[in-house]
Amino acid sequence: RPLLHLLGHSEVTVAGAPVPFHIRRKHWYVTGLVATAPNCEIGRKELAETVWPLSDFNSQTVLLHTWKRSITFASTPFLNVPPVTITERHVSINSTCVGIDYLDCLSLANIARNSRD
Repeated sequence: RPLLHLLGHSEVTVAGAPVPFHIRRKHWYVTGLVATAPNCEIGRKELAETVWPLSDFNSQTVLLHTWKRSITFASTPFLNVPPVTITERHVSINSTCVGIDYLDCLSLANIARNSRD
């Protein structure tokens, strides 16, 4: 399964090899916000107001769906399903079809924190 690298240089790898994943810097930022939210899910309104605070609701909706199309298009060569879901209340990344290095890092940090060694 592809791995989304948020720590360090932003990229996507499959079996350790980088794959073309061309999205704008702002879209990486949005992806990072969603991917680092608990369970890779964030409130739609919260996300839109964080990323596009000066835009009205309609513009935020258009920008949000533009981000989704960009992620879906960029991931089409290596994913069979769209990795992003937008509902009326939430925006999420499907972490069952794409791994996220940030989540792996959190998992290792929790193991280290709870370890007696």
